[in-house]
Amino acid sequence: MSSYKEHLDMKILDDEDDLSDDEVFTQGGKSIPLEENGVNKPLMAPRMRNKDTLHTKVRKVPSLRVLWAPILYFCVVLSSVISLIFLVVFIINIFMKNIAPSGHHSHGLKASNILPCSKISSEDVWVKTFPMLTTETAVRLNDINGDGIEDIILGFGTGADAFYYPKVVCHVYFPKAKDECGGGLLALDGKTGNEIWRHYSAHELFAVNCNIDLNGDDVKDCLGGGRMAGFVAVDGKDGSLLWEFDDQNAKIDASNVYTPQYIDDINYDGIPDLVVIHGGDPLKDPGSETRLVGRLLVVSGKTGRVLKWIEVPDERESYYSPQVLTHPDGVRILLFGTGGETHGGSLWILKLNHLLSGEINMATKIYTDKYKGIMTPPALVDINGDGILDVVMAMFNSSIIAFNGLTFGRLWEYHVPSSESYSTPGVGYFNNDSIPDFIINYQTGPGFPIYYYTQFKCCPVIAFSTEVR
Repeated sequence: MSSYKEHLDMKILDDEDDLSDDEVFTQGGKSIPLEENGVNKPLMAPRMRNKDTLHTKVRKVPSLRVLWAPILYFCVVLSSVISLIFLVVFIINIFMKNIAPSGHHSHGLKASNILPCSKISSEDVWVKTFPMLTTETAVRLNDINGDGIEDIILGFGTGADAFYYPKVVCHVYFPKAKDECGGGLLALDGKTGNEIWRHYSAHELFAVNCNIDLNGDDVKDCLGGGRMAGFVAVDGKDGSLLWEFDDQNAKIDASNVYTPQYIDDINYDGIPDLVVIHGGDPLKDPGSETRLVGRLLVVSGKTGRVLKWIEVPDERESYYSPQVLTHPDGVRILLFGTGGETHGGSLWILKLNHLLSGEINMATKIYTDKYKGIMTPPALVDINGDGILDVVMAMFNSSIIAFNGLTFGRLWEYHVPSSESYSTPGVGYFNNDSIPDFIINYQTGPGFPIYYYTQFKCCPVIAFSTEVR
């Protein structure tokens, strides 16, 4: 028995010698059962043997079709999009070419022959300065010295102007003015800029009209309206006084006189007479409740005598220079406005014969703003091709509105938010059609009297087939 057991133990030891190191650690010794040694798990996990150590793995490479397919799809989509864009542009060009006007501008040149300026240069012809003078007037042109060159007439003010100022101010600062030196009219030679004549008045003059010869000397004379009821007519040749507005029944000392408009010869003295607005209240604070009521005056062009006057129909203030429209039937229509910077008003039309007969109740308002007045005169120009002057206004309430000159219905409207304007629209051709366009000057800010900057807006007239009532 002992020899057999020894033989068995030796055989087991021989078998253990044949085990590898991994098998020893994972299986344990065969001579010692796991239960007897208290070991339930192998000492370490068996090593994974790589059966392919002698073989090289080959990676599968995608086919060219798989690589190029997305690129081809992208190129096809891109080509389609580009082709569609070219097609749309082509169709738009054809459409615009068909609707583009084939006519000429009013100045007779084809649009294709009009080239933009590539370089603009200027030089001073003459420069003149006038110490202690200010001006708010539009320049008027009139050949008053007969040299064939238009001369320049403008209104002016001085630092001395006030509702009342002592005469000694004029004696010290403007000795040639004698007792009145608040403003006046000034004529300059258009060729040299030299002063031709200067006429002093009690207050600033800013509303000038030099369209008619009043005294028969073949030189057009000048009317000047301005502050504190200032209104005079002066000889265009030498600046001497022809007449001065001084009708105490019609005159309001604190109110202004705005640009006079010539009408027919009402009193048959051979000289056209005038219609003018006498209004405004510059001595009152903005927003004050009570204002002076504006008046329409009919004045003799020859003598300055007031032929008729009447208050505006809504009994509001007025700063408007009136205008006259003539309809195809010969009826003359007076256009005027009421209201101020901080008070509402309206744009009115009134037949001239109703004004002369005192029938102010026949006036019709074609536009009203409850908060801001109608102060700036419009541009009168035909924009719908019917041969009648239409009305294009830059309102004080940020709006530019065009009215039909025959029916006074609204043609179109344009807005410039947060702005106000004291300027009449400028008329010109700014795009490629034969319809007049407009450039507008607007002040931007919280509102009168505070503005931060001025901006220009150009408003081409494109369509106006529908009137807005």
